[in-house]
Formats: sequence, structure tokens, C-alpha cells
Amino acid sequence: MEDIIWLIFDLIVNYYQSFLFFFFGFNVLEFKKLKISKYLPLFSGTTILFLFVTLFNYFTAFEGVAIFVYWAILFIFLLIFAKGGITKKLLISFIPISVVAIVTTFSLNFTSLLFRQNILDLMSISSVYRLFLIFLTMSLFSISLYIIARIFRKNEVTLTKTEWISFIAVLTVSIIIFMLLFFIIFSGVSDMAKIYTAFIVILIILTDIMVYVLLVQLSKKHQIETENKLLIQHHNFNTESTNEIKKQYEELAKIRHDFKNTLRIIQELNKEESREEINNYINEFFESQSRSMQIISTENEYVNAIINSKISTARSYGIEVTVSTISDIKSVNNIDLCNILGNLFDNAIDACRLCESKKEIYLEITKDNDNSIIFMKNSIKESVLNSNPELKSTKKNKHRHGYGTRIVRDLSEKYGGFADFYEDNKNFCCNIICKLF
Repeated sequence: MEDIIWLIFDLIVNYYQSFLFFFFGFNVLEFKKLKISKYLPLFSGTTILFLFVTLFNYFTAFEGVAIFVYWAILFIFLLIFAKGGITKKLLISFIPISVVAIVTTFSLNFTSLLFRQNILDLMSISSVYRLFLIFLTMSLFSISLYIIARIFRKNEVTLTKTEWISFIAVLTVSIIIFMLLFFIIFSGVSDMAKIYTAFIVILIILTDIMVYVLLVQLSKKHQIETENKLLIQHHNFNTESTNEIKKQYEELAKIRHDFKNTLRIIQELNKEESREEINNYINEFFESQSRSMQIISTENEYVNAIINSKISTARSYGIEVTVSTISDIKSVNNIDLCNILGNLFDNAIDACRLCESKKEIYLEITKDNDNSIIFMKNSIKESVLNSNPELKSTKKNKHRHGYGTRIVRDLSEKYGGFADFYEDNKNFCCNIICKLF
């Protein structure tokens, strides 16, 4: 009967530990918008991890040897159901593994020293000492994950991929060290060696904390750099907008100057009762003015500035531009959005300038549920994909050119989407679907 009670107790502890793994991951990253209940991936992942923990405990007597299997299970579930980038999900998946390795090593040392018990006996023999060990380990595990989750939510860390990978590498090394320390004390060491081991554990923890503090400082530095870039780009866009307004004012002055002549022509045609000619002349007048005065106005001043400036540039080369866009464009990153639009326009303008007759650019910006959709097509003189399927630069200064399509692709993937390049009826098309705004 006692064995059955201990078995049930162990199973409850295993399930609770598995639940903490997934609760921490989804608590830090948050769930994606799902058609199913968010509790389904939480508890299904917990159950799968629980089965693996129980299985490995049965065969190895300690789950640490399969700790990377547990990481893989958590990472896969976070990859499918949680928000955030892949690198960040890798890091979040490693943290519970690191914490459980730390608290297990520390708790074993502490309990062994406190009660003068053998490590092997603490792990295998059902006793009050083992009960104390389990409660201590789970308590420290719960408290540690709670503190770390609060730190992560309070300090939003934004790092480059290299920096995230470096931090994951540090955690991985820490896990391996804790594993080795565990096997050392598991094989039987003196009390003094256990004390030294406890100090080593504390030093490694302090090292990981210092690494995290440095990462937070790096993150703040990146945020300042991003804000500076945003301010510079904002200044550039304001300058472009000012120049564009100046051009529009000059256009208005020209229209005003020529308007008298227009009225005189209409007056003369009216005297001759040439109503059809009057209608044709008025239609031509409106069409020419609408083309010359095209202004895009959305709720995003960055989008307005970049599109209107590019329309002005395209018009100076005799390129007709048509834009259809939603007004509510609240981008998560205006710099990246303007980089996408700017590169699309630059590539389209370069292609249209080579055309001898039809020179047209069409841009459409829409949303479909959570997806941002940017579609652009432009006239081409001849097929681009047939001669250059990988869209590599054909310019002389390849170190300075040819990054447009690559930037568009990279930024689309950065926001969980893709960029599709294709040709249709002598038009080069780019369709972007991501979560940028």
C-alpha cells in the first residue's frame, strides 16, 4: 500500500513539474490567437511531457539524462502555439531545463548535508528525507520560474539573432555543468566536496545572472539605436514631405496660372456650341490634374511620406502610379515597413525606366484578419525571372546594389510571413503576407 501511495505521489510531482514547464513558456510568450481553447495546447503538452518524464524516470531513475528531450517537446509546442520568434522560443525552452538542473543539484546537496543522507538513498528510498527533497526542489523550481517570468515580462529584451544564440549557448553549457556536477555527487563524494559543489552551483547561477544583465543592457542599447534610426528617418521623411508639399504648391500655382486660359478655351467652344468638344476637354483636364496631384493620405505619416515621395520620383520619369491602401496602418516597426515599401518602389521604378511604352506601377496595401498584405506590380521590358531566377544584382556595383529583394524577403520572414515574386502578363509582381501592421 505504501508503495502505491509513493507511486501516485511521484506521478503527481511529475505532472506538476511538466505543467510548470509549459505554464512558464506560454506565460512569458503568450498564446497565438487560436480557434481552439488555449488550455488545449497547455494541458496536452503537459501530458505528453509528463509521459516522457515518467518513462525516463522508470528506465534511468533520474530524468536529467533525457533533459534535452524535454526541451525539444516544449520548444515544438511553443513554436506552434506561442507568439514570438524562433530564437526567443529556443531561449524560453532552455530556461526551465536550466532551472530544474540548478535546483535539483542544489537541493540534493543541501538535503544530503542537512540530514547526513546518502545521495543515492535520497533518490531511491521512500522516506521523510526524500519527501523533504521533493518539496524543496518543487518549491525552488516554482519560485524561480515565477521570478524569471516576471523579469522577462518587465524587461522586454530585443537582441540580434547572434546575441540570442550566444545566451542560449551559455545556458546550454550551464546545463551540462550541472549535469556533470550531479553525476559527481551521485557517485559519492565527501561532505566537503558537496560544499564545494554548492559554491560552484551558486557561482554558475551568478554568472548566468550577470550574462542576462548584460543582455538587458545590450537590449536597451539596441532600443536607443532603433529610436535614433527612427528619428533620423522621421526627419528624412519630414524633409521629403516638405519637398513634396512644395512641389504640390508649385503645381497648384501653375494650375491657377493656366486656369484662365482653360476657361477661355471653354468659353470659345461654348460660343460655337461644341458641347462634345467641351466635355472631352473637361475630362482631359480632370484626368491630367488627378494624375499630377495624386496624394496618399493614411493615418501613418511614415507611409504617407515614403509613398508620396516615390510617386513623385516615378512621375518625374513618366511612370504612372496607382495606389490602393487602407487608412489604418499601425505598424509594429515603421522603419521596417518603410524599408519594404522603399525597396519595392525603387526596384519597380528601375524596371519601368527601361520600358519603352507602358510604364505603370500598382501598389495595394490591405489586411486580412491578422495578416498584413502588400502587393505591388510593375511593367517590365522583358522577363526578369527567365534570365535571373534568383533575382541577383545585375548592376556593376554589386556590393552596393541588388539587396532590394533580399531585404524584402528577410523583413517579411522577420514578421512571420513571406514574399512571393512572380511575373504575370508582362508585369513583375511581389506579394507579401506577414504580420507587420
